[in-house]
Amino acid sequence: MDTLTVTSIALAILVGLPFTILLVAAASAKSKIRDSWTEPKFDRVALDPALPEFVQPQIAERNPLESLDVFLESWLSYTERSLGDFSNSRRIRQMAVNKQTREANLLFYEYAEELAAELNSRVQDRIIRYFETGILADTVSDDDFVPLGTLKVPSMPLPFASDLSEPFEDPGILESPSKPTLEGTELPRVIELLPRSLREKVRADFLKKRIEVWNTQLSRLGKRQEIVTTAFSNAELDRQERLKDQQIQYAEAEALYVQAAKTHNLKIEMILQGLDVGEKKAVEEYALMVLGRGIYADEVQPSFTVLYNEVDQELEITLRAPEAELIQELMPHYKLVKSSKSLVNKGINKTESKRLYSSVVMQLMIRAAHEVCESDRAGSLKSVSITGVLPDKISGTEVAIAQLAGTPDEFSADRLRGDTASLFLSLGGAISKDPIEVVPLALKGNIRGKK
Repeated sequence: MDTLTVTSIALAILVGLPFTILLVAAASAKSKIRDSWTEPKFDRVALDPALPEFVQPQIAERNPLESLDVFLESWLSYTERSLGDFSNSRRIRQMAVNKQTREANLLFYEYAEELAAELNSRVQDRIIRYFETGILADTVSDDDFVPLGTLKVPSMPLPFASDLSEPFEDPGILESPSKPTLEGTELPRVIELLPRSLREKVRADFLKKRIEVWNTQLSRLGKRQEIVTTAFSNAELDRQERLKDQQIQYAEAEALYVQAAKTHNLKIEMILQGLDVGEKKAVEEYALMVLGRGIYADEVQPSFTVLYNEVDQELEITLRAPEAELIQELMPHYKLVKSSKSLVNKGINKTESKRLYSSVVMQLMIRAAHEVCESDRAGSLKSVSITGVLPDKISGTEVAIAQLAGTPDEFSADRLRGDTASLFLSLGGAISKDPIEVVPLALKGNIRGKK
């Protein structure tokens, strides 16, 4: 209960109800007889508008394959956690308390060998399968065509737009307040409890106070008009200056965008027209677009250069193969070492490493040849030849480790089935006897002579 209420109750007891009603009425009417003018604010939170920016369009991406390294690490982590959890299990700890060391070790060995078998099986199913046939089989059915027309961009950016474009509302001339009248003077409802004579006296007193406030408002009206007009003028001037700065920045960015878009669209159009007539540069640029869109696990991602022979209509591709070390890194073979109670990677033998790496190179080459042939909707290619290279381990000079050539029909998807090595040889391909050691390809003449 507030002080005013307590006082009112006390007065009602000591003095009487009428005086208390007057007190309460005066308190509740106080806010109605004061000058409550507030200076208006002209302000606007305005973010800088988005400026035009030319972004090189990208060929529509396709879902990448899961990283082989991430796959392997996840299973290694799972295996290590499982071994740790088993070693600290209640059953093993209880056997240690009971001095059943031999029995505990046998249980651990059995569990660890099961984990090793599971890990090796997962690697076999995922990584070895990918190295043997997956590079080609997992993606050969995907359409490698690049719709160049979709790479064009609008010649003009989106129009300028700013939060500052709309002017502030002009406050105009401030309206003079109306002179209070007896009839228009509202009293608190509690006044109705007073006798009629007292009600009229209170109403007259309130009117007098309101007229005093009204006179004050009239005397201040001119000053207030000046304040409002000045605030509005300053806010408008600031808005216009900020808007002008934004428009200048936009115009500069727009000019850069228009030029970049024009250059880009012209390039795409030249490639499109060049493909129709088999123009060398157009065919090469398009082939690199196609090859750059191939879907591979990160660890086996190749790089390419191309050269187009307009006379023979043959595309010559150089494929830089991934480093051979990836086989050993991604092809663990774990066995239990009882003395240390740990799973140790014994790796795979050299013969198996060479077989798997050769399979990787052969699949990459077949896949690349298939990609460019399938995407050649303009019929620019009569044949494709592709050479796989690795840097020499001493000099760094590129060494040819594999070659393959054929016609678009030979690289059609319906013919690319079966064992990788058999498929590669059936297509007339040749590969180094030891690509891991970068032994140069032993081939008399060229690949076509071999065929």
